[in-house]
Amino acid sequence: MPELLDELLATFDSKRGCVYCCVIETRGSTPQKAGSVMLVHADGSQSGTLGGGCVEAEVKRQALLASNDADALPAVLTFSLDDNYGWDDGLICGGRMTMLAAPVRERDRDYYRLLAERIRSGTGCTEIVSLANGNRYLFDSAGQPLAQLAAENLSSEVLAHLKRLADRPKPYVQKGHTFLPTLTRITLLVVRGGMSARRWPSWRRQWVSTSGHSTTARSMFRRNASRPRRN
Repeated sequence: MPELLDELLATFDSKRGCVYCCVIETRGSTPQKAGSVMLVHADGSQSGTLGGGCVEAEVKRQALLASNDADALPAVLTFSLDDNYGWDDGLICGGRMTMLAAPVRERDRDYYRLLAERIRSGTGCTEIVSLANGNRYLFDSAGQPLAQLAAENLSSEVLAHLKRLADRPKPYVQKGHTFLPTLTRITLLVVRGGMSARRWPSWRRQWVSTSGHSTTARSMFRRNASRPRRN
């Protein structure tokens, strides 16, 4: 995701047409989940994926049309993975995917810059997207507004459903809006306890102290703590 946003930001200086495509809601079994991103450039190239197959091809087709239309607005596209979208690709699994295809405009630069900064720094954020018209709102980890791609402000009724990132929420939908949280990065501190950290290989100590994968780190502690200590 950070790499895709860096690529998107570069298009502002290169004046290269681009459409930001994102899975904003899924139901049932789908090849990608909410938050997956694909960039479609005006020259027909793309980066990232929405799951491949007919669904991705149709989103790309519509994105290319939008990239060549200066008046194109964000579009919300919904696909059911049934006989219409999925037969040729083996994706008939009964799921449903809703996508956002948003042409990138110069006026959007600050929004994407802030989104990239929050994700790259690991400080976390939540993006709220309207399922009706693709309006977008960006909030920091404390629930404070950062930016928006919408003429009107978000209603207090919708804002009431904004969850704390400390609770580690997954993407969810409330009041006709999808909430896409990017969780804060977890940093673990290794302290000397039942075993000596000095006995760990240096690469493992460094990995544990910087990794965001707390479950893996805990399992490593359990495995090593259960071994007999050597004198």
